[in-house]
Amino acid sequence: MEIKWIATLNDVWHAFLGSMWRRADKRQAEMKPAHSHIQEVIEQLGLETAKGVRTTAWSHQEESQQKQALDREAAGKYRHLVGKLQWIALPRCDLQFPVKELARSLANPTQIDWARLKRVARYLRA
Repeated sequence: MEIKWIATLNDVWHAFLGSMWRRADKRQAEMKPAHSHIQEVIEQLGLETAKGVRTTAWSHQEESQQKQALDREAAGKYRHLVGKLQWIALPRCDLQFPVKELARSLANPTQIDWARLKRVARYLRA
């Protein structure tokens, strides 16, 4: 894949496609998600004052909820936030598996999936 830059990519962080990029060395570039994406996910879920968690693993409490489908508005919000998480997870190995699992239920998200999404957001908060 070839990326065309407006400016020369060097050791200073540059915004591109909603992420921050810089040149690590001659052959390698580094990418990190913009902090605004993480903040938006936390705010949209109303978790600004929530306690963070140390792991993204789902708890038994989340799994014990009923498999009730989300309403149309909540399902749209779920899809939007999982899309944001997919961008955030690109350079973060610790998020790739849980975000993939969240994306598996994009077609028909349930209350359990919503609880899992909140768990990942609380992990980002920590």
